[in-house]
Amino acid sequence: MGYGLWGAEQFARNINWNGVAKVSHIAGQATFIAGAAISTAQLISNPSLSNGFYAAMDVAYGYVGTYGGPPGWIAAGYYNGIKYTIGWDKLGDAITKSTIAISNYNETQPNTNKYIPLGY
Repeated sequence: MGYGLWGAEQFARNINWNGVAKVSHIAGQATFIAGAAISTAQLISNPSLSNGFYAAMDVAYGYVGTYGGPPGWIAAGYYNGIKYTIGWDKLGDAITKSTIAISNYNETQPNTNKYIPLGY
């Protein structure tokens, strides 16, 4: 009686949450340093302008994600979510193609949406 859901309350009371936070903070910093080192090593092994840009973005978003608090977590999550799913190159190509397609469609259609008659 009084232990809540499977003794979770008792378990949570026995954890040193300050210790957990400290270890998590150190692990986050170590992950940032490792990510920055990997991005730099990739740039050194294959130097180019685009690789330099991507390395700088990786380090910048890693820093923001590590030290930026909740807004930094969101920004870094967005950046890494796109990077590791569809990729920034494919996203840029898709935006460019859709913009061109919309432009071409608008050029082939009669310009009827410019003036809307009142009282219609």
